[in-house]
Amino acid sequence: MPESEKNVLTDLLLLMDKYDLYGKMAIPKKHDVENEVSIIYRYARRKKRCFCEFSFA
Repeated sequence: MPESEKNVLTDLLLLMDKYDLYGKMAIPKKHDVENEVSIIYRYARRKKRCFCEFSFA
């Protein structure tokens, strides 16, 4: 994993710990952007949850 991705992931995990978001936050290893993102957004909306998409280039 490139250093920039490691830094972002570390920051996310530290924030998850700081705000006790265990069981409330998911970080999938990968997903099919073209087919799954719209499904995830619809699910999050139906459950009144937040979904954030991070892209590493």
